[in-house]
Amino acid sequence: MVSATNSVIVKNMRLIATTAFKGTMSPLQAAIMLALAHKIQHSIDRGVVLDRAEVVRRIGLTRARVTRLLDLTLLAPDIQEEILFTESVDGSELFTERRLRQLTRDSA
Repeated sequence: MVSATNSVIVKNMRLIATTAFKGTMSPLQAAIMLALAHKIQHSIDRGVVLDRAEVVRRIGLTRARVTRLLDLTLLAPDIQEEILFTESVDGSELFTERRLRQLTRDSA
């Protein structure tokens, strides 16, 4: 449980002003998926897995799901950074994976 009252928090070299909230903070679901996408892509790049098809066989996701995950790595670096450092408060998500997929399609 996180509790703050009119304070300033330094987090990841950023100043974040907080105003009297109480809630449970956790990583965004989209941030978790983005981190997984980077791990998968890194494994492919290093040769740990041969290709996306091997990823599908090893972790049991569909080809479409793996493609959607890896598409998140195509987002601009500043957008990815914002996603990774934004937290969900009481389950309220600022970014959804569905919306981010729309962004990757729009930028392609």
